[in-house]
Amino acid sequence: MLYAGTGSTQPNRPGTFKLPGIGQGHQPGITRALQAAGFSAAASHNYYQHALVPSPSQPAFPLAELHQKTNPPGLQLALFEHDGLTVATATLHRYENDQWQLWDLSVRADRRRRGIASHLLAQCLHTALNHGAAGVFAYVSVDHHSGRRLLSKSGFTNVDTLTIYHRRP
Repeated sequence: MLYAGTGSTQPNRPGTFKLPGIGQGHQPGITRALQAAGFSAAASHNYYQHALVPSPSQPAFPLAELHQKTNPPGLQLALFEHDGLTVATATLHRYENDQWQLWDLSVRADRRRRGIASHLLAQCLHTALNHGAAGVFAYVSVDHHSGRRLLSKSGFTNVDTLTIYHRRP
């Protein structure tokens, strides 16, 4: 399987991250060329960014437990019920310089629609700031409407869309 992708290249300014990809002015031509070469779109993801200036406020209780991760390097946050049952987890990955990536955020299916994801995301932003981050970015499938809505209402800005193409040789 061969893979290719289109996505604009973002300038690497303080408080931003740089996306690998193709200059935005060239995307339509590259897309046509990929399709002419037999590639088809396999997945599209929206990239979101949240600058941590001004500082996010300290989240309310309960606070998530924090664990160091080594592969990839970063932090895992977990919320538990009184009986020890895991309710939600999130993973922050130290990307490069002062940028962190929200690698994953999940809430048990039977605990969704109660504000737990928003609460844990606020803790992720505050934790990243306390560990030297100037910004946090995340990506989510264009079809994952609740994930996109969560990021947007939490102050993330949609900065780009990356489309992955594939072709069988």
